[in-house]
Amino acid sequence: MLGGLARRVAYVEKARREKDRVLVVDSGDLFFKYHPEGEPEKDLKKAQLIGKAYRKMGVAALNVGCLDLLQGVDYLRQEFSRGLPLISANLLDPGTKRPIFPTHVLREIGGYRVAFFGLLPPESGPEVTPAIRRANEGKILISDPAETARQIVPHLKGKADLIVLLSDLGLFKDQAVAKAAPGIHFILGGHEGRFTRKSERAGTAFAFQSSYKGMYVGNLRLTLESVMLPFRDDGEALQLEERIS
Repeated sequence: MLGGLARRVAYVEKARREKDRVLVVDSGDLFFKYHPEGEPEKDLKKAQLIGKAYRKMGVAALNVGCLDLLQGVDYLRQEFSRGLPLISANLLDPGTKRPIFPTHVLREIGGYRVAFFGLLPPESGPEVTPAIRRANEGKILISDPAETARQIVPHLKGKADLIVLLSDLGLFKDQAVAKAAPGIHFILGGHEGRFTRKSERAGTAFAFQSSYKGMYVGNLRLTLESVMLPFRDDGEALQLEERIS
């Protein structure tokens, strides 16, 4: 895991040296494993190293995934306070019903404004395991992803030229969200471990996934002539083992 993380940092640094318009984002499930080793201190130390590496990479946005909650939301609050740009539009404080982290971030690159917002699966779904519920009892509320997107996307349309969803939902739910909330341009997804070399259509959006365990970096190259014109799909996935010596 941590060896792959070092390769990821090296790849990003190389990409930034070669191109001056690079944004790095992550769709979530970054910090913890599906089946924690039962060593909380060891798991937290690994998570802290991951957070440090992502700050070094200058990540623009990091969506909160289900697995990121395995050690409790308070840990994520600490990472946020250290400068990690965590986002989630549907992870709420149960007392205030307000988002725990920013719902979205706006970044300008090449003269265009890009909005990234994040979603994770609802509490009723199988993705939110009993272990996640125990670690966050009374501390989180997860609102319906499609309804949340339906509310936030019109708000983002007035602020951004491109709207990108960082999703921990899985492709089927991504497609449902895109249909419920027209206006999303790209969906960068995860959680399932699915690998896509070319985009899947989700409503009017293009959806991508780049496998799991940090094996791949999804590289979405955009050449924008006008945000009113159709997008050309030049996305590719780069396997770190193949591209970084």
